[in-house]
Amino acid sequence: MKNIILLFTILCCNLGAAAQEIEATVTVTPTRAIQIADPKIFETMKSQIQDFMNNQKWTDEVYENDERIKVTVQLTIDNESNGNTFGGKLTIQATRPVFNSNYETQLINYIDNDVSFFYEQFQPIQFSKNAFVDNLSSIFSFYSFIILGMDYDSYALNGGEQYYLSAQEVLNQVPQALGGDQANGWKQGKSNRNRFWMIENILNPRTKMLRQASYEYHRLGLDLMVDDVEKGKKNVANCVDYMQQVASNVPNSMIMQMFIYTKSDEIIEILKEADKVQKAKAFDVLTRLDASHANKYNVLNLN
Repeated sequence: MKNIILLFTILCCNLGAAAQEIEATVTVTPTRAIQIADPKIFETMKSQIQDFMNNQKWTDEVYENDERIKVTVQLTIDNESNGNTFGGKLTIQATRPVFNSNYETQLINYIDNDVSFFYEQFQPIQFSKNAFVDNLSSIFSFYSFIILGMDYDSYALNGGEQYYLSAQEVLNQVPQALGGDQANGWKQGKSNRNRFWMIENILNPRTKMLRQASYEYHRLGLDLMVDDVEKGKKNVANCVDYMQQVASNVPNSMIMQMFIYTKSDEIIEILKEADKVQKAKAFDVLTRLDASHANKYNVLNLN
């Protein structure tokens, strides 16, 4: 009997050690413009979104607790209707660790300005693989798959394909009849910077080279730098060539702007001590792709 109890305890511990894929910290902040809704609804909303992202099983893989993807979500509510329809912006950030270091690098740092949804306090947020449930669950399902795709892409070339296809399926299930502000984040013609164009750019063969850049940047660049700084730095510098090619294929693409917004400061830090040729190339490409912030790249133009 003691052996049976011991075996049962070990099995329970092993089951408890396995975790879901995402470790999200969620904040929901209503602005002063919100007058109708009970403030307590936003505490419930925060808890339910966080539980949804953290407790849903998004993949068939087994994760340990220390392997979970760290995600920060800031939902700012700045408009409401009837106390149960809300709109605002969503800031999504996710990181992954760099091998053999205490450093974490950002995978995504993105602000979605087209967030609108219906929500009643304590209503369940449910994921359905085959059907549209509501806008709130679709938005957070979409971004969960995007984050997984970016994470897997950073470890293996095109490793995130199935998760990007899942994100695309979430988009495809949004009803064509969905109207009003809720449609803005999903529809092709509503904006040139929304969820439709995000997944379109990621899966578009003409911009796919940026996914190769992400893989080489993270796996062959950052992950190697602890053991071989110069080789890792060279591989990061090579990614600038991919960026240039993607920009030539699809000028002003959304996914390029996302990559630059997420990675530009880190690229500067890595390459500011690189050789003159690498710095000059990076300076030339980055100032053209990110002209509105050209001044911050001047450190790459110093001798």
